[in-house]
Amino acid sequence: MKCPSCETKVKTSEIKEKKKSTWGNFKCPKCGVWLLVNPKKFKFLLIGSLMIGLGGPFSFLYKSLGDSGVNILSISLFVVGMIFLILAVKQPNALIENDE
Repeated sequence: MKCPSCETKVKTSEIKEKKKSTWGNFKCPKCGVWLLVNPKKFKFLLIGSLMIGLGGPFSFLYKSLGDSGVNILSISLFVVGMIFLILAVKQPNALIENDE
């Protein structure tokens, strides 16, 4: 994971200080800035994986739509899922926590 403050790579084994929270707040061991795991990246990964995972079962379960309808539905789920995964890859791993 890369710290957005000091631009150094931080290994998870180097992280000593953590806060209990929904998104896993932790302190950068190099510069001491509190960071949190990017929730947007997690959501994009989850949605993309679910859509890709649902594309296959739809092609087998819903034969009542006809062959072309099932193919269009499963291909659409796959393409939209891939778009979400690409968006997730472009998101940073960690964000600087605001203490407000």
